[in-house]
Formats: sequence, structure tokens, C-alpha cells
Amino acid sequence: MALIPGHTWLFLLTLHVIYSSLVPVTAEEETSECREQEYKDQLGNCKPCKQCDAGHELSKECGFGYGEDARCVSCRSNRYKEDRSLQKCKPCLDCGLNNRFEKGNCSTTSNAVCGDCLPGFYRKTKLSGFQDMECIPCGDHPPPYEPHCEHSHITSVNKYYP
Repeated sequence: MALIPGHTWLFLLTLHVIYSSLVPVTAEEETSECREQEYKDQLGNCKPCKQCDAGHELSKECGFGYGEDARCVSCRSNRYKEDRSLQKCKPCLDCGLNNRFEKGNCSTTSNAVCGDCLPGFYRKTKLSGFQDMECIPCGDHPPPYEPHCEHSHITSVNKYYP
């Protein structure tokens, strides 16, 4: 078969189309990469990442083909996770940093629960009616009608140096 000069590319394209229609392609070969929440097992198959129970998270990242040997481990100190999921443990609320009493402790399965403001502090009420998470000092001139500041007199400690 003689090729007409300049038509070699057309001949090669025709051969490629014929060859590709004869060779079956599986779905796995089309997408050799695993998705966001999948790892590759030893056979190269994509498998869903493990979900860990409440109070546990995966020991390493899992997804996009990685994490075959990931296992569920308990949340680290001051971290929690409330349900069975792929999520990581979240940091617990620190009530002291928000100048509030701690009403309920943080555990591996539940966040800390903050109570009222510490003495000498109050929570601002926003225009929406909701209150800020953080309690702020009442100060020398507390806001009017703020029950947490009415009877709290913060006195400064003066040091005496002879």
C-alpha cells in the first residue's frame, strides 16, 4: 500500500482509532487515581478510608490513594470527636481563656461546656441578641444594667516598696 505524501498522519490516526477500539479499557484503568476518601490496597484497588468511632481519629492522613495502614487511635489530650466519621478530633474549648467557669469537662467524646463569666467579667450582647463567647472585664465604668458587674468591685493590688 503506497502512501500519498502528506497523508501519513491520517494513516497513523486511523490505525490508532482502530487499535483503541479493539483493546478493552476497564473503569479502573481509566481512573487510576483514588478519590478524596479512598486509599489503594495491596492489589491496587481503591477502598474507602476507615471511619473511626467517637473519641477516635485515624493515625495518619487517608485519601487520594494513601493511608492503607491508617488505624483508629484515641483523640489526644484536650481534643474530642463526638460521632463516628472520617473527621479528625477537634481542640476542646478553653473556658479559662474566655474568662468563664467550666461547667462540663472536655473528654475524648465531648467538648468542654462553659458556664457563667468569672467574677468581674461580663458577656457583650450583640445587636442580633446573641452573646459573645468571651467574657470581658467590667472595668472602672461597667456597662449599665449588667448584672455580673453590679456587685463586683475589682480592686487593684498596690505593692509597697520601702
